[in-house]
Amino acid sequence: MEQGAEFEEEVDTILGLDRMKTRHELRREKTLHRLGERRRSSKALLSFKNAADKITGARKHDTAKTPLDAILQGDLSAECPSTTKIVRIFTSSTFTDTQHERNTLMRFGYPVLKAWCQQLGYDFQVVDMRWGIRDQATDDHMGTEICLKELRMCQKLSTGPNFVSLMSHKYGYTDFPRCIDAREFETIMDEIKSTETTALFNKWYRKDLNAEPPVYVAFPISTHLPDFISNDKEKKDAAKKAWWGEMETLQRTLEEVAQRVFDAETAHKFIRSITETEVHAGLLTAADPPAQCLWLRRTLNGIETQDNSYLLSRFQECGDNSSEEKVQKVRKMHADLTRSMQAKLNDSVLSYTVDWDPEKGINPELESHRNYLKQMTEDFVSRMRDVISLAITRHRQIDDPLVEEVVEHAQFCQKKCDSFHGREDLRKYIGDYVAGMSNEPLVLHGDSGSGKTSVLAMAARSSAAWARKNAVVVVRFIGTTPSSSNLMGLLASITQQIRRAYHVDQNVSMDLRQLVDEFALSLFLPTVERPLVLILDSLDMLDPSHNARQLQWLPIRLRPNVKVILSTLTDAQFESFPILSSIIRTKENIIKVPTLTQADFEEIVDGWLKKRRRNLTADQKKMLMHMCLKCPSPLFLKLTFDKACTWTSFAAQSATVLEASIRTCIDGLFQRLEDMHGQIFVSRALGYLTISRSGLTETELEDVLSCDDDVLNDVYMYWTPPIRRLPPMLLLRLRDDLKHYLVDRCADHVKVVSWYHRQFIEAAENRYLSNVATNKKLHAALAEFFAGTWAGREKEYVTPKNEKGSADRHVTSQPNKFGTTYNMRKLANLPYHRSMAGQLQLLKEETLCNFEFLVDKLKATNLWQIMDDFALARRLFTDDEALANIDDVLRLSQVALFDDANQLIPQILGRLKPNKSNEAFLAKCRGCPVPFLLPDKLILTQPGGQLIHSMAGHKGDISSLDLSVDSKTALTCSDDGSVRLWSTESGQQLRVYDGLGKVSRARFCCRDQYFLIDQANKLTLRNAITGEKVFDLNSVTDDYPSCLCGENQSVLVVFRVGGVMALDLTDQSTLFTFECFDAPAEDGMRFEHPSIAAGSRNYAAVTTKDQVYFAVVDIKKKTCSELFRGFEPFKDEDVGEEIQYEVDEMTFTADEKHLVYSNVFSNDIVFFDFRLKKKVQIVRGNPDYYTRSLKCSNDSKVMYFVKSTFVTFFDLKTSNHSDELEHTVDVTRACTNDMRTVVTSAEDSNVRVWDRSRKAQTISQTPAIEANRIRMLHSLPNPRYVLGFGFKSRANDSQFLFVYDLEKHRPVRQRELDSSILHMEVLSDSEALIVHDVVQKIKVLKIDTLKVTREFQGYLPSRKYKFKLNKKRNEVVCLSGGRHAVKVYEISTGHVTAMLQTGTQDKLDGISTCSPGDRLVAWSEDSGRLFVFDLARRKLQKTIESRHTAMLDEEGVLLHPSGNHVVFKVEGLPPQDKYEQAEIYLEVWDTNKGSLVTSLVDVEYHNRYSSSKDRTGSSCAVDMFEFLDDSRLLSTHDDFILRVFNIQSGNLLHRVFGHRTAVEIVYSSEAPYVLTYGSWTEEMTLRLWDKKTFSEIASYTLDRTVNNLGYSSDCRRILGTIGKPAEVVTWSLHNFPGRTSEEKASYEELFHGQDAGGFLELVGDDDQVILDPSDPDQDMEENTSDDDDDFV
Repeated sequence: MEQGAEFEEEVDTILGLDRMKTRHELRREKTLHRLGERRRSSKALLSFKNAADKITGARKHDTAKTPLDAILQGDLSAECPSTTKIVRIFTSSTFTDTQHERNTLMRFGYPVLKAWCQQLGYDFQVVDMRWGIRDQATDDHMGTEICLKELRMCQKLSTGPNFVSLMSHKYGYTDFPRCIDAREFETIMDEIKSTETTALFNKWYRKDLNAEPPVYVAFPISTHLPDFISNDKEKKDAAKKAWWGEMETLQRTLEEVAQRVFDAETAHKFIRSITETEVHAGLLTAADPPAQCLWLRRTLNGIETQDNSYLLSRFQECGDNSSEEKVQKVRKMHADLTRSMQAKLNDSVLSYTVDWDPEKGINPELESHRNYLKQMTEDFVSRMRDVISLAITRHRQIDDPLVEEVVEHAQFCQKKCDSFHGREDLRKYIGDYVAGMSNEPLVLHGDSGSGKTSVLAMAARSSAAWARKNAVVVVRFIGTTPSSSNLMGLLASITQQIRRAYHVDQNVSMDLRQLVDEFALSLFLPTVERPLVLILDSLDMLDPSHNARQLQWLPIRLRPNVKVILSTLTDAQFESFPILSSIIRTKENIIKVPTLTQADFEEIVDGWLKKRRRNLTADQKKMLMHMCLKCPSPLFLKLTFDKACTWTSFAAQSATVLEASIRTCIDGLFQRLEDMHGQIFVSRALGYLTISRSGLTETELEDVLSCDDDVLNDVYMYWTPPIRRLPPMLLLRLRDDLKHYLVDRCADHVKVVSWYHRQFIEAAENRYLSNVATNKKLHAALAEFFAGTWAGREKEYVTPKNEKGSADRHVTSQPNKFGTTYNMRKLANLPYHRSMAGQLQLLKEETLCNFEFLVDKLKATNLWQIMDDFALARRLFTDDEALANIDDVLRLSQVALFDDANQLIPQILGRLKPNKSNEAFLAKCRGCPVPFLLPDKLILTQPGGQLIHSMAGHKGDISSLDLSVDSKTALTCSDDGSVRLWSTESGQQLRVYDGLGKVSRARFCCRDQYFLIDQANKLTLRNAITGEKVFDLNSVTDDYPSCLCGENQSVLVVFRVGGVMALDLTDQSTLFTFECFDAPAEDGMRFEHPSIAAGSRNYAAVTTKDQVYFAVVDIKKKTCSELFRGFEPFKDEDVGEEIQYEVDEMTFTADEKHLVYSNVFSNDIVFFDFRLKKKVQIVRGNPDYYTRSLKCSNDSKVMYFVKSTFVTFFDLKTSNHSDELEHTVDVTRACTNDMRTVVTSAEDSNVRVWDRSRKAQTISQTPAIEANRIRMLHSLPNPRYVLGFGFKSRANDSQFLFVYDLEKHRPVRQRELDSSILHMEVLSDSEALIVHDVVQKIKVLKIDTLKVTREFQGYLPSRKYKFKLNKKRNEVVCLSGGRHAVKVYEISTGHVTAMLQTGTQDKLDGISTCSPGDRLVAWSEDSGRLFVFDLARRKLQKTIESRHTAMLDEEGVLLHPSGNHVVFKVEGLPPQDKYEQAEIYLEVWDTNKGSLVTSLVDVEYHNRYSSSKDRTGSSCAVDMFEFLDDSRLLSTHDDFILRVFNIQSGNLLHRVFGHRTAVEIVYSSEAPYVLTYGSWTEEMTLRLWDKKTFSEIASYTLDRTVNNLGYSSDCRRILGTIGKPAEVVTWSLHNFPGRTSEEKASYEELFHGQDAGGFLELVGDDDQVILDPSDPDQDMEENTSDDDDDFV
């Protein structure tokens, strides 16, 4: 940090407070600083370091103890352990004698191990170089070199075993040396006496001075024998015979002469076999042979006594074609080798003895040999499993995701550094930055292939030295691992590594906002002694989700001990560079990677040549330099260098030609690969790689090619393989030839191979994928692979000779899950390739209309990815009804599916209309074994109507909504501090700008090129395409009303106090500013919050602060009108006061003739001609509905506005409502430009897209019962029926009572009423007790006839009228009429049997009873006392009074079912409070002793919220609670977390997360589950929890709120009412553990015959409050003012 920087700016920028609202405890320090002097001091910094330490943990010692510590601290020179989850085995054997063993393992051993490893999350790979080698593979003599390279790779990558030997009696062939050291070759030539032999050596070897040191290199065989690679079999065979004859002479001479002239060690390399070379490298020199190697040793009884023969020579060296002396020498070498192997391996040898078969040596047709092969395979599989299991266990002991991540990037960095040379000026510039004082990041940018990654890799390796020796270096090459590809993973791993490097032990948050804070805080850990260098390469490779490329998470102002180096592509489409260039003030910190100079080229080429131990002749190097200067790109240099590096010093000039461009270089490379490996093989291999969605693993590519019979027919033109698969060596050779241009990246949590440069993709597409039919064929092949079409089954084939057959290709199986791990590769790739292959039917059957696939992908990924699949499919198959229907269902179900993937079942069943095309899909859905809730009616919005999308994303109320001119993009902002862009076409979220703090509004402007964000202390303009911040208007805050005007909404008009200012947003210039009138004396007449403003092309309107008056400004004339009063005041006769309505909504008509405004009381809409200064039209509104979001169409013919759950369109010509869009919840805003596409926001925080051209679909279905609303619903003991009370219309005099049959789905008894029922309890299937609102008297209702049969004695209090049933004692208990006592009725007689007195003058407010019925608690809100009564003895037992303020109400007091404890709410300082912050919590009291048992409070969260209450506003205040059993209580809280407490100890047993809003509890002691309901419109979700573990079993998200929730009396169904008109709905419980709740129980039909309806008179002529002298309750109610507060 520069010394002059201000402290507050440092805090804001480092913590991101200039762009986001943090959740950490830092506001206090910032506020305290503002109160004191502004100064930059070490003390101030220390306070923030302490804050960081407090959050992240205390720091410990700073020294690295282990190699892993060194790696985590950024030591890029440290040796990195392998982190890949691969078991990769190199199989070594001689060729002719182990054919049956190798084939048996391939068929029966390797597939078993492969499947087993898959279940463990590991890939099993086998490298067998001994079969299926093409002639091109032996033409250049590279086989042995590639073998050893692959062996080393197995040793490096494999977890556990990496080498398996099958050596038996045969020693093997001697390797033909491709290169011989020049001095050794010349020594040998000096000893050769035969001129013919000398001529033969001179024919095949030539001295290459380009090698360092010089070597004699063998010509490819086809150089002198072109037919060796001919397609003519006869010519090929003749060439092969000629070569073998000459090669035998060459090898025999080398062996003989070498043994004469060289020492034993030097001579041995000319005589040892290829197999010994492999054994030496893979076993004898291995680090831990017993753990890494296995020898399957076979001994053939009788082989030693066999006569020399061709058959014997295939199993053992013999004298058939060799001298006896040579045979003995070879057998001695074999014996020496096997002894060495045995000594190294100990028990890692599996030995077998079988008899020699005179016919075939090893003959699988013999039972004994067949048994041997079977036993060998079984033993091999068993031993390998043991060794692999042990290795995986050891690997897991040090398994650390962070270590794996850091090692991956360290290895990538080391690989890049190994080939880096030159760029000294750029390296010096970066070094100066690291050692300098800059307080901003350093940015490298350039085109693809310009060398940015290599430069940053070298910078990473050098940074520690540039900074200080013990500097911490954290480097990420974005996109090379799964975690580095997305923002959450990237920030989590970086923050963890920084903390670990500075020895801070604490996990990171998985909440993005908090994670951004923690990342910023981790940058406080570096010190002067141990600075930090953070390097992030390829920001353009970040997944754009979470608005990652907008870089809002990246601190720009850095602390003195922190340096950040970044790289990105320059292209604006990748977003990052334009943003960085705009926010980094030090322009010297933005560097374009410079073009390479000739000096750079020479230095780089010299370095590369030295590393490869190669040279070039003067002419060759001159040509290379000349071409590179013509195309000065690092990629071009790499391509041309790789080609030049193959030149020998004796190469003809015609063979040393370089291409002139990158594309021609790539094309030339592809051509050479085709010539070398075969055109069909190369074209398919590279075609598959290029056409893949995100790259392919090596195993995937090998499997796909093994199923491609075009490739196999070409490979096996002259040879029948043991198994029909691609020979591994072919792919390994191709990969080796392309190693500099392929990269290992991570996709779908595995390592895949993909092109490193975009230019290779373009070249491969042009060369191999330009044909549409070929394209589809390759996509289809990949789709078959990911579908597992050929896994475990034979695939038919036809050879070029028209021979037909079938063979198992031994490809990987592709279930949706491997054990508990999802098969991410299949889930991500199969829909894509089926779509691109044009295979509609398979696409539907396997993926998008396959229920199991959808639910697995939804659980494994997220809904967005599935919607991407559907978007692609619907774009390609526009007319498919099934795809459209399921896609529409998913888009309408977004809220539910983002919450719980298992809701896919009820959401589909509740929305998808059955038809022939989806019968099977719906059947699979119904048959899914996952627990789910299903209603008995269609209560969810159906697809096919005007509602197109329901988009979830915001976590808070949506505060503004805007729509682009083309209606394709919606813009919203929310209380959650985010701004979001949505596609109205796809229904998906396009961008998120998160963590912005307080955001009140977001608007498109400048014809949608930008959008303007209103924040707490500024307005910010951002580019709508890139999200780049254009500028901040710090002089304008959201305290002042503003609007957009001008032709393209490019003029921002801001009103302040009494003046107006206009800004041109295109260039930030001020157009004008003037005072409309002198600053008014009255505060309400000012222009400031909560004034509202509206704009058009030429005018702007604004209300005064009190919103009574408004003025209109003419933009062109720069004049302001007088103030106009919106609504005239009037006197309200009911209250006797003058009423003044405010102007709450305001807009201009499109023709600018009128200003239209309204209020939210009368909801009248006024058309005001501001030129004539008069109201020209008033549209009368409905006082019951708020009018909001008032707007006019572009043609000024239609006005639309929001009222309640509707968007109403009003025809201005006819003055009539034209149509409405009905929502399930209250609408808050609406926008449309073309009057067809309408976007709305609602109180559930969802964004909806509508198409008005579609046929309207009524949400309110025709219910079986005619009811506007239902207020009560009670299940009868016969759970088939419910008794309910409601209103038929909005009028309060439309009451009715009904009995509803849940099986017939209709009312079976119904009566209209003359009064409302206040309280109701069911006694039996035949009787219920009710209290109505005229006179509070308990009446007995006969349910069958719905008639009152009798009344109880006396009256209930008018406000506290609720009573409790005590069925065990056949009693009803309630408060006395005057509420000074508790009254007990006998149910059978209706007479008062007891009056329970408190002994005080306290007025009682409620009662709570227990299950045994022998105890009750009554309470008084005023006194805060509770009274415990013994019902059996009819007396007061205890009086309870807390020392805290008791919160006593119906939901605040609960008597335990046993009667031994009472729990109630109190407000006060809870135990262990740290911040003196009062809380509403629970106290548990013993009713027997009258003493406090414990307090129930979540102390940890209470203190957390209290310490930052001004930041979060969260609280642990208790809302509802229920007893679960004898010892546990469940409570809901203001922070929406459920908590389970032990009522004896007060211990918190569970915090139960899931709900996002206020929670209602529905509990029954008979039900095995607890039902909760997130009741606010933002959630509207039912959740069922296991009563013991509180794991969530099922959930159900509604489109509308539900009321009267409860269980049926048998607890098999959930009951509720929904909607207006109201419906009775039941949810059945499907697949619930230990319960077959979906099975319908048979219940007796109680109510027969046709109900005639009628009227029930509840208010009789004698229903007056007349005291009965015989009534023990003479406690009359007083009509006091405090009773008014009791009204419910």
